Amino acid sequence: MPSVTELQAGGGIFADPMYQLQMGVTGLEYGLTVLATVVSRPEKNRAVLDSGRKTLNPDAHLPLVKNHPGTEVGRMSAEHCELSLVDDAVDPTIGDKVELIVGYADFTTVLHDHFFACRGGVLEEVWEIAGRGKLH
Repeated sequence: MPSVTELQAGGGIFADPMYQLQMGVTGLEYGLTVLATVVSRPEKNRAVLDSGRKTLNPDAHLPLVKNHPGTEVGRMSAEHCELSLVDDAVDPTIGDKVELIVGYADFTTVLHDHFFACRGGVLEEVWEIAGRGKLH
């Protein structure tokens, strides 16, 4: 297609929870995550992560916790999010990494400088996000 010079696929390319759970898109794997760190364990059933609204915009859909069924993102502040640990099998300690599935990619990508493109758990490329912070 020689006449195609640009493609604006939108957030649907990441198959985020908003598209899958609210719009009925099915058969795809979630494609955008943020790696967070446990910074506090104030109670047995709660953990606090270093990724809040400035990292993951939750307005359209809260992030999901990857690979930890029974663990949910609860409250989010500017810099932190709180996990509700309802399954005793999940017992993170301070410093542990937790992978969060971005709830709505469109609102989150503009908050970051780069995509780290991984396949099979291996970093393949780093892509600059040229539109970072461009909200107008």
